Amino acid sequence: GDIENDVELKLREDIVPEDCSCKMIKTELFCTLAKALPHLFDRLTRDANALGGSVKKDWSRWKEEEDEEEIPDPYEGVSPDIVRQMTQKELEQAVLERRTKLVIGDFSPSWCTSAVRAKTMFINAAKQLASPTVIFARVDSKEYPEIARHYNIACGLQSHVYLVRRGEGLDRTISSEELVVPAVEAEFMNALRSRFEAKLVHITTEKELEAFKKSYKVVALGVLKVGWGEKAEKMPEYDALVKAATVTRGMVAVGYTDKSLSGYVGNVIKVFKGGKEHDQDFPLTSSGADMGRVIGAEAFPTVGVYEFANRDLYDRIGIPVIQVFGESREIMYMAQQIARKYRGRLGLVRMAPQHYYMIEDYGRREYDVPGVGISASFHWNALKYLHEGEITIDAVTNTVEEFLAGTLAPSFKSDAIPHPNLHKPGKVKKIVHKTLDTVVGAESKNDTLIMIYRPWMHSIKKYQDVMGKVADAFLNVTGLTVGSMDVSANFFNSNVWRGMGEMEEDPCIYLCPAGGGGQKVL
Repeated sequence: GDIENDVELKLREDIVPEDCSCKMIKTELFCTLAKALPHLFDRLTRDANALGGSVKKDWSRWKEEEDEEEIPDPYEGVSPDIVRQMTQKELEQAVLERRTKLVIGDFSPSWCTSAVRAKTMFINAAKQLASPTVIFARVDSKEYPEIARHYNIACGLQSHVYLVRRGEGLDRTISSEELVVPAVEAEFMNALRSRFEAKLVHITTEKELEAFKKSYKVVALGVLKVGWGEKAEKMPEYDALVKAATVTRGMVAVGYTDKSLSGYVGNVIKVFKGGKEHDQDFPLTSSGADMGRVIGAEAFPTVGVYEFANRDLYDRIGIPVIQVFGESREIMYMAQQIARKYRGRLGLVRMAPQHYYMIEDYGRREYDVPGVGISASFHWNALKYLHEGEITIDAVTNTVEEFLAGTLAPSFKSDAIPHPNLHKPGKVKKIVHKTLDTVVGAESKNDTLIMIYRPWMHSIKKYQDVMGKVADAFLNVTGLTVGSMDVSANFFNSNVWRGMGEMEEDPCIYLCPAGGGGQKVL
């Protein structure tokens, strides 16, 4: 008769039940789980031993080959008056057309299934916003790899559009801005519309000032002290405000006044939230980057809760982020005090328990909490800095000061060092971050062929088989190591090792001579 088996798993993160499915193929039951949160994670459960021997995860095959369907093209049938499908050359020509003010481009590769929803939102936006001066363009980066390289295009769980502009007047320099497509279509529309507005609003009357205060959730007003015969537009502080307004566009409305309004005295930045004046003024400086961080930080709560969608916003304003792992009253009080002290220089986010796995990026185990770390950015390959010792206001303050001074040593994610007896001749050697320098760095004594991979890559099984055969073929060759490293579990410096991106579909293989150095071979 039929045999029933029950498998009960406590999943690591939330899923969307209505988007999940199971089916029987021969003697195996295949289940597809749809994640609720749009980011990569490499484990199904909190308990690594829960799967036992009865459940096998497979990150490299999301469907059986016979069930794979052709990816629908959302642009099929869309009028070129709404979205123009272009070649790379046509894109360049469109940007340089005299009447073109802005080109909004979808450059995602046609094979990227995760971009389908974003493409639909892109088309809907084009139906409302496209005009003779604002062009919505579709260029398939699969067909034009130069586009993919120039804009660093990747197929990921987040989709992006690119806003491309030509310089004004005789300046034909082309500039671009990358915009993450949010999950909510209304937010996407608001973000695009904000790019059509003036970067910096000139406020000249009390009536304009009152209207400006209420024009956005968060408003920043630069009060410029202009001397006799001077023009505000010629001041370095004005240029800094323009740059700050550029990076905070869609987050904070930025304006300036060179008039004596409401008794304000320059050179300061006034911040208004919900029309009410903030209790703290900020000095107006000539650094656009500093002003961007100060103004942009006001778009976030003093102590924010980590959300995947906000990662890009923190990175856009260029502000490092303190990540706090823990929920006790003492931890929360410490977080509030630290956040207030360094507001405008660092952001601070509280990590919910389902995100405690991110402490592994600092070289700690997932359950080794509470903890505090500082991330230079949310970029997948950014340096991380772990706070060591007691978690008190004074101790964390010392760590932050060391970070700001550039004297704090970074921490690196790494698997445990494998026992030497586990490696057998003729087999691929497991390499972790803690052993990387001895294998491919200045201390290395062998030439090394190393595969850099993530477990869910589509072609990982094929590459692993090939590397296994290579290791066996060179069994009797001295002075050569064949190894591999999982960069989902180990820090990998992409600035040194070129070629591996955050959403790379295939492993990368490097040939590294003894004594350091190396180049990508596949």
